[in-house]
Amino acid sequence: MLYLCFKGYEVGNIGLLYLALLLGGITVLSILFYKEQKSFVGWSAFKGEAFLLEVMKINLLNSTIFFGPLILLVMYFDVRQLWVFVPLFFVFMVAVLIKYAYYENSFQQGVIFVLFLIFLPYAFPLLVVPYFYRKSVHTLQQLQSSDVTPQN
Repeated sequence: MLYLCFKGYEVGNIGLLYLALLLGGITVLSILFYKEQKSFVGWSAFKGEAFLLEVMKINLLNSTIFFGPLILLVMYFDVRQLWVFVPLFFVFMVAVLIKYAYYENSFQQGVIFVLFLIFLPYAFPLLVVPYFYRKSVHTLQQLQSSDVTPQN
């Protein structure tokens, strides 16, 4: 990713920065959509909303660490391009919300996330973010209230 970004600035092709962001974003999203075992969610010290906020905080920190060198490189070459990271991190946070809102159904989770990305330029998905948040908290509360037996 750093090589693509550096080469993009070297030859004057900003599209390589966007390609590096796309590749990094796909990598981070593939990690974000990995589901924990139900027992991990059920036995967590954080319950419901606190669990969701903790996961979002950890994912934001990990994404920042992952993209940190790229952010520094962009700051060195052209500070005006830093705006591209804001929607990227927003998409990561919404991915976490969708992951827990549709925890049981991976197909539905993927379809809703793709629809979110398709309609993102029209600002319509911004209206459903509170719904995803409430649904995620509700799903987590249901998962944590169910009796989870340890697996040996």
